[in-house]
Amino acid sequence: MLSVTAGPPSGEVPEGNEPGSTGASARRRRILDLMEPSRATTRRHLSTSPFKPRVPAPIKTFEEGDRVSHDKEGMGRISAVEGPHAVVVDLGGGKLLRVLSPFDKLHQL
Repeated sequence: MLSVTAGPPSGEVPEGNEPGSTGASARRRRILDLMEPSRATTRRHLSTSPFKPRVPAPIKTFEEGDRVSHDKEGMGRISAVEGPHAVVVDLGGGKLLRVLSPFDKLHQL
């Protein structure tokens, strides 16, 4: 009768699995390094879908001097408008923040 084992021969410890080793976590990190990050794109709407297609929100427009609130940075005032693509917010204390469209984190007061 032939005996087949799935692991290494008895007495040997596989590489990276020694007591106190972080072999599994090192392999996991190598795998994660090889993976590409997911893209933040919207999925296309299928014509056979029972759900309505997602309607994109209209792009907000701002003018110089508008008071705004940023979700992370707080209150500020629009100091420059760079067309429909970006605005510069003066947050006070000499701190300027350039926000790109679509201005999801920026709310007009």
